[in-house]
Amino acid sequence: KKRRYLEDPLVRMKIFLMSERAKRLGIEWNKEKDDMRAREIELLVIGVAKKTYAALKEINGAGAIEKSVELNEKSFVDEKYRDFSTVSFPPETIADSTPRDAINFAHYDILTHDPRVVVMGEDVGAAGSVNLAVSLPEEFIKKHLPKYESEILVQHLPQQAIFGKNRIIDTPLDEWGIMGHAIGWAMAGFRPIVEIQYSGFVYGCGDHVFVELPRMRQRSGGLVKMPVVVRLPYGGGSYIESHREFEAPAFMNLPGFVIVCPSTVQDFYDMLWAAVASDKPVLFFEDKNLYRGEVKFKYVIDGKEAEIRKNIVRSDLARRPAAKPIEDFGIRIAREGRDVTITAYGRLVYSCLEAADMLEKEGISAEVLDIRVFAPLDKETLISSVAKTGGLVIVQEEPVFAGTGAEIAATVYENQKSFERLSVPLVRVGPPRCYNPPPPDWHHYEPQPDRIANAVKEIVKNKS
Repeated sequence: KKRRYLEDPLVRMKIFLMSERAKRLGIEWNKEKDDMRAREIELLVIGVAKKTYAALKEINGAGAIEKSVELNEKSFVDEKYRDFSTVSFPPETIADSTPRDAINFAHYDILTHDPRVVVMGEDVGAAGSVNLAVSLPEEFIKKHLPKYESEILVQHLPQQAIFGKNRIIDTPLDEWGIMGHAIGWAMAGFRPIVEIQYSGFVYGCGDHVFVELPRMRQRSGGLVKMPVVVRLPYGGGSYIESHREFEAPAFMNLPGFVIVCPSTVQDFYDMLWAAVASDKPVLFFEDKNLYRGEVKFKYVIDGKEAEIRKNIVRSDLARRPAAKPIEDFGIRIAREGRDVTITAYGRLVYSCLEAADMLEKEGISAEVLDIRVFAPLDKETLISSVAKTGGLVIVQEEPVFAGTGAEIAATVYENQKSFERLSVPLVRVGPPRCYNPPPPDWHHYEPQPDRIANAVKEIVKNKS
């Protein structure tokens, strides 16, 4: 036992500080100050423990479940993010922006607005991230921040050059360490934005992301805030499977998380702001295939495969954040319709809109819902849409079995208003229970517009 005690690094450090060797090196150890500091820390820990115990007592007994649900489900927005009426970032509009532009300017504006925000991840610093999503475009730097012009790298300026290495932190390839540090930063009063490169590597964060991060608020009776945003780029195409998997279903059953996935330029900006504003941890899934504003579809035309690229995910970006909780982004009605409801997220929203255009030529009116927030799910918008159309097609990028669509389906079937209007069973369109195949066969795995349209036509035919 004594040997193990002496091997403890803190004990060894204390022994060294008390040694003659330390004195010869000019290191003075003051036992009185050390004992005083130890007592201060002890009293601090005791004080926090007493407060936590008192808070936990309040959520025991009658109403304990209701109070626990409130800690996990209710929105908690930091005071600094509740009113943006006096906040402005010139120029207030960035013309013809892409989702990557939106993420870039969201980072820049948030870091400018709140000194507590720190960014951590692999290559987010000197390189401006693998996808240049923590950088600023060259033309903006030359016009508005000319003093940084000499540090432009590949037509972009890494934002670390502006905010420094203490706020935009390059990390090793260590997901477990990144997430552990983020939790520590949050407990110390900071608001970390963490990038895991990519979504498929989130499992490397281990118990930090599955156990500590979502449970801390309820475990402390609400005393400990956990304002951590975890950016999780995903998306199929020319990538190996771990670089493109959509991991949201793995977290759907963990209380405490807000799980989101934007698909429009403005939503990428507004929702990152709202995520940072939340005192709860937010898993921020980003379809990296949308970054450049382009969507790629594949069709079979006359027995031959044809690829069509459409530069459609572009719009003017308003740099005025929406002052509402992240949970309130819910479901966006991307297209109104009367015959059937189609739900999707990320890039698949555009595949569904493409399918809806095809269906319109055949006299079928499809309503497309953009699932921006998976947890908590916006049940009201979903149920109202299905009750109106009487049909439902669920489109998803991950395997159908136990995926995000399962919760959407259960919500519709459990509600009498929507269930009574379903004259035919709903249909889920997505991959089988296997991993993404290697390129270039991704389009056989992920739902394409013609496959979605065929599912809708089958439902409409059976309805009549």
